[in-house]
Amino acid sequence: MRIATCRINHLPNPLGFGMDTATASWTVEDSVSKAQAWAQVVVAADAAMTRILYDSGKSAALDSLATELPVALAPRTAYFWTVRVRGDAGDEAVSDVQRFETGKRGEPWQAQWITTPWTDRNLHPYVRKAFRLPAKVRSARVYATGLGVYELELNGRRVGAERLAPYCNGYDYWVQAQTYDITGLLRPGANAIGAMLENGWAKGPFGTFGGLNTPYVNDFALLCELRATLEDGREVVVATDGTWRCAPSPIVEDSIYDGEVYDANREIKGWSDPGLDDAGWDAMTPWTPTGLGPVVDRLSLPVLVKQELASAALIRTPAGEAVLDLGQNMVGWLRFRTRAPKGAILKISHGEILQDGNFYRDNLRSA
Repeated sequence: MRIATCRINHLPNPLGFGMDTATASWTVEDSVSKAQAWAQVVVAADAAMTRILYDSGKSAALDSLATELPVALAPRTAYFWTVRVRGDAGDEAVSDVQRFETGKRGEPWQAQWITTPWTDRNLHPYVRKAFRLPAKVRSARVYATGLGVYELELNGRRVGAERLAPYCNGYDYWVQAQTYDITGLLRPGANAIGAMLENGWAKGPFGTFGGLNTPYVNDFALLCELRATLEDGREVVVATDGTWRCAPSPIVEDSIYDGEVYDANREIKGWSDPGLDDAGWDAMTPWTPTGLGPVVDRLSLPVLVKQELASAALIRTPAGEAVLDLGQNMVGWLRFRTRAPKGAILKISHGEILQDGNFYRDNLRSA
């Protein structure tokens, strides 16, 4: 017998997800037994499983599909657990140590919403904050959300692998915040955290909803709280406020539905590096949300790159178009190289079908 999967609220080792309670589940493979005779779930406050918070004991009542853990969940806290299973034929197995970690759980934010000071509310920003850490880091997390969508960088490296966070929310009911483990990205001394913001679902038009297609907000906004626990136990908090700085980014226009205009001439090399001189950048300003619901721990699963496809064919149409056929209907974007000279405009259009042998996208309306 072996325990093949362990889940909390149907997720493997979840980090920062919204949960009122934690419910454990597990599956067993390679067992000679027909059914579970009993199981034992143990929850601890440490990975060594020495500070026990809950021990179910050997119980035939524990359900492998859903066993609620009677543990009072605290904000920003990691929990560790194991399950031991015995089958009705007498074989047993115990899981590796699993973990789950809560988000802010309604705890007040030390961070405040910030926005750009620019009168042009469609000017897309780079946002950054340089800071110093006095010692090595034991563990660190970032709790963040942005309007409309955002991507974080830390010391020149992308934070996490998610795309399009914080996703499509019912913004007038809630705004999801994501939690990121950034322990391996921080270092003693100089550091910098940065964000790029786009319109996404909150700030830009999307879809085909006519008069209902009204943005939730008119401003780019960021809420970000970095918490680093040092090896000596001290905690350093870096939170969005008026000391964060901004500069125009290469993104000129964007829409979830209609695509993006990107001006590579406006890229700032090393924009999220600690050594960048940002003295000429503008100071961000506090921003007060209007008509938005509360910021809550994330509900949505991460949007991730699941597959990379090479073009299956290059089609030359009767109209003289060059069409890359990906071989299937898919959702994603292109990675390409070009020898086009500085100042050249490259236009990439996406479609689903050919009509009379030519590229066709009238069915996509304005997209």
